[in-house]
Amino acid sequence: MDDRGGLPNAARNDLTMVTQVSANDTPGEPKQMSAEAGLNFLSSLIFLHDDRKFLESAISDLVEKSDPVRQMKTLISELKALKEPTSEDIDNLTAIIDALENIVCQVDAAVDFCTLGGLAEVQRLMSCKCDKVRVEVLRLIPTLAQNNPQVQDLMLEGELLADLMSLLVSTDECSNVRMRALSGISAIVRTHDRAHGRFRQLNGYMVIMDAFRLAHRSGDEKVANKTAIVFANFARDLGYQGAVDHHLPSCLIHMYGDLPPNSDAATYLREYIDENISLKNIDAESRAVIEGALKRQLEYKKEHSDGEEVNIPLFSLVIDRFYRFEADLLKMHAMITCPGRRLLTAAFGTDLAKDFGLSGRRGLPLSTIGDKNMSVIFSSLRSRE
Repeated sequence: MDDRGGLPNAARNDLTMVTQVSANDTPGEPKQMSAEAGLNFLSSLIFLHDDRKFLESAISDLVEKSDPVRQMKTLISELKALKEPTSEDIDNLTAIIDALENIVCQVDAAVDFCTLGGLAEVQRLMSCKCDKVRVEVLRLIPTLAQNNPQVQDLMLEGELLADLMSLLVSTDECSNVRMRALSGISAIVRTHDRAHGRFRQLNGYMVIMDAFRLAHRSGDEKVANKTAIVFANFARDLGYQGAVDHHLPSCLIHMYGDLPPNSDAATYLREYIDENISLKNIDAESRAVIEGALKRQLEYKKEHSDGEEVNIPLFSLVIDRFYRFEADLLKMHAMITCPGRRLLTAAFGTDLAKDFGLSGRRGLPLSTIGDKNMSVIFSSLRSRE
């Protein structure tokens, strides 16, 4: 070992050779570099080596972060590590689910997640004793299944639909779990014929109705509203005749009658009834349910109107009520009291035969009228029943 510069002789010789080559910028004999300059050069080489390692590490991290499959494998491993999660694990679980949601919103990534074992972990955690854990993991299902036939098929193979329906009607489940289960059922079944077939095999429509009744009896308006909206969406997907074949309109009418007048679901169901159901073609009980629900909505709006006149859609109610008299509408017009006749004439014009559909059209539904005017119509009609 040579003491000069603290370097081994072999290293010093190598360094001298490098510095001579580096300094050989002119022809002739190689120039000598000082020991200090050589040490500086060596230090720069060491720095470049460390910098290269840093860049390699950064590139590796970037590749891993940009590769959804690698990310999902890591996150699925973290789910597996949660053997029996409790409320103390919620923050960690939430972070995992958040990260997964950002990935599996892509169709191909959702399929990969299921085939990599992620769906099995979701089902395992669905049976966890902790409500908060079930709520967190259930929010992955709609993201995975929405408009993704391959994932819907995989979920059917794993009987996930049956598991969700069991959660929906379980009296032991909290409101948030049932809400998540509803979203999952809707995402799996809609726009997928095979899933809809399995849903019918499991008496799905009856299960949804049971869930609605359970929520209604227990005062859980959130679940009742969500159930009614999901049910109406199923009916819309089937089309009117398909909904009739499965007896959905009558169920929707009774849901509408049970919902509180201020709920968004009541308005949503009323719109479905207005667009799809003619009151002249339903039984007296269903007509009474619709009329009662409409009155409650009117009374609620009047109570919260701050003195302003209330407008509410009547969706052909008055027109269809006329058919109950089994008389010509023009004759009925003559039988109505003067205030009601003047109101109808003002609302529809003088050509009532055309407006009420006697010329071959079904007729024009009433749009919106004030509560005072509506009261006149109802009182006029009741006086002749």
